[in-house]
Amino acid sequence: MDPNLTSSVAVSGMLIGTDGTVYRLQSGRRRHLSASDVFVWDRFLDRNRDWVEWCAYDVRLSGPDGAQDPTLTPEERGWLTLRQKRCDVIVSTVEMVFVVEIKERLNFAAIGQAFGYTSMLRRLAPPSVKLRGVVCCLESDEDLEPVCQECGVQIWLA
Repeated sequence: MDPNLTSSVAVSGMLIGTDGTVYRLQSGRRRHLSASDVFVWDRFLDRNRDWVEWCAYDVRLSGPDGAQDPTLTPEERGWLTLRQKRCDVIVSTVEMVFVVEIKERLNFAAIGQAFGYTSMLRRLAPPSVKLRGVVCCLESDEDLEPVCQECGVQIWLA
């Protein structure tokens, strides 16, 4: 990966394409992660922080904008927020950008989310960016490991 791309993302929450196109990653805080997700992710980071360059949490990949519009009622803002597609974490390393779904246990829903969010980010990112879907979990499921392999989704055990 182009080091300028990685540092641009880390500093400003943007992917900068080789043609100069800017792709904004709208990142939130960890507030949308459940307590169990935070536990799993913190445990993973405690063991792997040395190779993680940066993380963006609660990244909106699609869905309606305007959830912060002050003219909307709380119900309207809530509806807009619910319709947004947000991945738990985006992690960048020197060579790859990982789209991470966090669950306590590997399951079909997590695999689908990791695969789907990676596909959505692939449409936004420049072709030069290497992307990989990931499920970060405390416990794997040996029946689902081949499914992950077929879908190109990695499993990170916390």
